[in-house]
Amino acid sequence: MRLRVLGCSGSVAPGHRATSVQVGERLLVDAGAVASTLEPGEQARLEDVLLTHAHLDHVHELPFLAEAAGERPRPLRVHGAPGTLAALRDHLLNDAIHADWTRVPPGSPALALVPFAWGAPFEAGGLRVTPVPLPHPGGSAAFVLEDGDGALVWAGDTGAGDEPWATLRALGPRVRALAIESSFPDRLAGLAALTGHLTPRGVREGLASLALPPSRVLVHHVKPAYRAEVLADLARQVPGAHVLADGEALELGAP
Repeated sequence: MRLRVLGCSGSVAPGHRATSVQVGERLLVDAGAVASTLEPGEQARLEDVLLTHAHLDHVHELPFLAEAAGERPRPLRVHGAPGTLAALRDHLLNDAIHADWTRVPPGSPALALVPFAWGAPFEAGGLRVTPVPLPHPGGSAAFVLEDGDGALVWAGDTGAGDEPWATLRALGPRVRALAIESSFPDRLAGLAALTGHLTPRGVREGLASLALPPSRVLVHHVKPAYRAEVLADLARQVPGAHVLADGEALELGAP
């Protein structure tokens, strides 16, 4: 399973792009940086987009991706929870903020919004995908992405709660990597709790609840304004964690 990190920051700033990760050639997780990083031909090869949730830093380049997808033989499938897709329709693809690409071009729309059910597996980009709900304001998802060699658990904006840790406990040795957010430094734990995010201490506490922690912990969604502090806290709290970087490519082998 090959990951290409198009963007992985918890906000947008010079040198920092919002969340968007390509899995293989056909699958995208979130759409915060896809149109500004992938060439048109690369965008055209995408078949499925998994949205963790509808917050702006995770969806704001979806309309621009839709423009590039406008002449596809079939729509680009956008998978999300019903509430996420309703937010897209009401607040983004509503002809006021941007064109409704689920109706344009007429008769051959660029996008198809595909709701999923929590815990129900489906196929996307050649992988088996199982969505798991996370405790984040407005709702968020973790995706268990599985091929024949094991699973990557990609957790969107998370917050305090027993997910995705319960899912990791259930998967056990099948997990080859966990991608988890750590948005704020430990000193801002109150702000993190208020906004539904994790700090490095929160990541450590979640990992401590696992009998078999994943061998690879990939950290994303660090807020650029606090990046130095978060990295210092991670070095103390989760010393083996790898902080993702924009433009990075990773190959995840068998666990």
